Amino acid sequence: MPVFGINQVSKLAPLTADTLDPDVFNPLIPSVAQQAITRSPIRLPWQARVLPLVQNSIFSGKATSNLFPHNKDGTQIVNSGITPTANSSPWKVINYQIPVPIGDCSAHFLVEINTNKVRRAFLMDGGTNAGTYVAWVQILKALRFIDLQLGNDWKFDSWVVTHWDADHYSGVKDLLLNEGIKFTRCSGAGKPVTRGISGSFASLYFAEDAWLCCGAWDVEAMFVKGDGFLRHFVRQDKLYIWGRLSTTIPTRAAGTEGQSLLRCIWGETLICLDLFTRSYQYHGGTGEEYEYTGHLFESERRLESDHHAVAAKNTPRFCVVGANGYGIGQATPFKKEKPSKNETSILALLYWKRQNLCSYYTGGDGNPGIFKGIVKPWFDKTWPDCDVEMVKLDHHGSTRENLGGVTPLKNQVQERI
Repeated sequence: MPVFGINQVSKLAPLTADTLDPDVFNPLIPSVAQQAITRSPIRLPWQARVLPLVQNSIFSGKATSNLFPHNKDGTQIVNSGITPTANSSPWKVINYQIPVPIGDCSAHFLVEINTNKVRRAFLMDGGTNAGTYVAWVQILKALRFIDLQLGNDWKFDSWVVTHWDADHYSGVKDLLLNEGIKFTRCSGAGKPVTRGISGSFASLYFAEDAWLCCGAWDVEAMFVKGDGFLRHFVRQDKLYIWGRLSTTIPTRAAGTEGQSLLRCIWGETLICLDLFTRSYQYHGGTGEEYEYTGHLFESERRLESDHHAVAAKNTPRFCVVGANGYGIGQATPFKKEKPSKNETSILALLYWKRQNLCSYYTGGDGNPGIFKGIVKPWFDKTWPDCDVEMVKLDHHGSTRENLGGVTPLKNQVQERI
């Protein structure tokens, strides 16, 4: 079904793949007049957050002293040309929050500083529509914007669905289902804009062997009402089964047969997994650091530097610390009752081991019990001298679901998150 958006003339027009060309839609120059005429606002991704934050850290702490120049009293030297010290990581993480109409969607990139190349990337969640304000359109606009900044020689290695509420996956679902619509990727990155070959959304933006990572296994969302949207994540040797079971899979997918079809890591199995490399960093049942071995799990996509202990510790990790009602360091669920959809949310922490720095915490729509009872005690033990630079609260506009109604941040002088 066509939706309404922007084209070269200021009037209502069906929005197609062609009208998303940067020659038609310039994401850098939103037009108030066009927004008013179409009643469909043009919204850009929030300004990219390059992590770790060099300046204006949300929480002050000792962590920054290992990474950036500092005064004798431990405070960071703030200027426009900060030069990292010898202990600094060769990596940066770029975080884009995509302004979908309802819900959440974000894109995360592990970028090599020397080459400015994207080495790993994942898309988190997908939002949903609000009337004629359409989630998949905003996602495509955001990805065009990102391509113009980072180039187009990257693809998402994973789709991370924090939990299976519609406002956290529907926009991407729409894009995955519409394989008949062909799109093109554009590249800028400081050079003249060029266009690539056309293809479906999945083929252009997801690696051929991309994995699905989700907070829980939800038969209704994934299969019964899915219309086959997860086909891109079906194992290559199982595609013939997927086709054969297309009419019966909704009733059969709850068992091992359905789970064996997909390249998927879900539930508590995700805990301690680095979302960039899909490799384990801690032991889920104890919360103790995982010692590197030569053994590779099927899902892993380690970096070359991961084979060297010192270099591996100098790599940022986006580690899952809770999912499906479980928390890091706990072999049993937090409570006996079945968790709600919100409570199955993936909770994750972006940290820099060698720099003793935690940059970002996100928790879907949250599980306050796990955060307060499991994640925070583990964090205090594992990172005793560390604060978190930035906390992503859920889109419901409250700290209660993510943080359990903890003391307001302005009063947390002594209490670390």
